[in-house]
This record gives sequence, C-alpha cells and structure tokens, in this order.
Amino acid sequence: MQTRIKNHYGLRRRGDGYGQKKCTSFGFHELDLMEYSEVSAKEEGLSWSGKIKKLLREDRDKKRELAEMRQSIYGASL
Repeated sequence: MQTRIKNHYGLRRRGDGYGQKKCTSFGFHELDLMEYSEVSAKEEGLSWSGKIKKLLREDRDKKRELAEMRQSIYGASL
C-alpha cells in the first residue's frame, strides 16, 4: 500500500500526496540538449518537467494513432 505524503511536508499545488519523481541525467556531450529543453520550456511557458511530460504525451498519442491506422489497414495488431 502506498504511503500518503502529508500536506505539511511541502506539497505544492496538489491536493493529494500520490505521484512519483524521476531523475534525468545528461552526459557531458548532451548538455546542449538540457539547455535547449530549458529554453524551449520557458518559451512555451512551461516548467522543465511540464515540457518533458508534454513530449511524452505527444509521443504516446502518435504511437496510439499509428497503431489504430495499422489496425484499420491491416486488420491485425503488429
């Protein structure tokens, strides 16, 4: 069973304490990606994690749409 995080421990903008955190690391040769992602998020008015979540949602939606198209064309899931 999940342990509920108490509101007095610093929860912000959420009514409940359920969720997960993930750490993302960038190698030295990929630091330009991190900088680009921060600038891109700021331009869109999002936080960095909001930008990452938006990209993941878009990727998920594209894959679902592609699977639906394959299903309608071939009649089978590949």
